[in-house]
Amino acid sequence: MLRSLVFVVLSIPSVLFGQTGSIRGQVTDARTGEPLVGANVIIVGLKPGHGAATDVNGMFRMNKVPPGEYVVRASYIDYETVTIQNVKVTDGETKETNFTMRKEGDPGPAAGNGVDSLNVLGGTERKMPAESVAHETRDTLHGMDQSKK
Repeated sequence: MLRSLVFVVLSIPSVLFGQTGSIRGQVTDARTGEPLVGANVIIVGLKPGHGAATDVNGMFRMNKVPPGEYVVRASYIDYETVTIQNVKVTDGETKETNFTMRKEGDPGPAAGNGVDSLNVLGGTERKMPAESVAHETRDTLHGMDQSKK
């Protein structure tokens, strides 16, 4: 009996204060590299409230995301919607997820390997596996480091 009571008391913090993670990143224009201010970023299929708008630096952050694998979507007026699949959130960690968006109709640079396109309500939605985004982000950051020299 005492052992059961101790287990219940010790379990209360994890139930009341369930473990969550965060998703953060930046949304930029594919052609110019400029941050997109006010872009919307949401977790598809998760209850309302798990979304964010980018700040003046194109940065966003979504806190209190339950652990799991998600589809994250960024949208911005006059730009193609970008969807990243297989974004894995773990307890207590922050997942970096960056978006590079093209203006509608702009051929612009490719968004990475394995990009598929489909027409969605008159716009174009690009779906990218998380690995492609990570590869593209690494290349972009490497290019930024080179430009500072």
